[in-house]
Amino acid sequence: MNQIQLQAKMDLLTISAALEGAAVTSIRFQTEEEAEEVGWHARPIVICFDNGTEVWATRDPEGNGPGCIEVKQPKSGFLLGAPVPRNL
Repeated sequence: MNQIQLQAKMDLLTISAALEGAAVTSIRFQTEEEAEEVGWHARPIVICFDNGTEVWATRDPEGNGPGCIEVKQPKSGFLLGAPVPRNL
């Protein structure tokens, strides 16, 4: 296993520890203030958990912009790309 693979595995363990067993409390668009804090002009969907963790998609690992969350429904297999609006 090379260094990049090892780091990816460590990152996955960290993310798993934050999310496994946590319950979703709300799903909302990022606020204008949150978008400004990270320098974005668009506001992605934020998934909030009962342990205070928040998840949103970024364009790339460096966070150079918001990204789209894909949602696959288990029974139908329907895939929905969540919007990333510039203005709400």
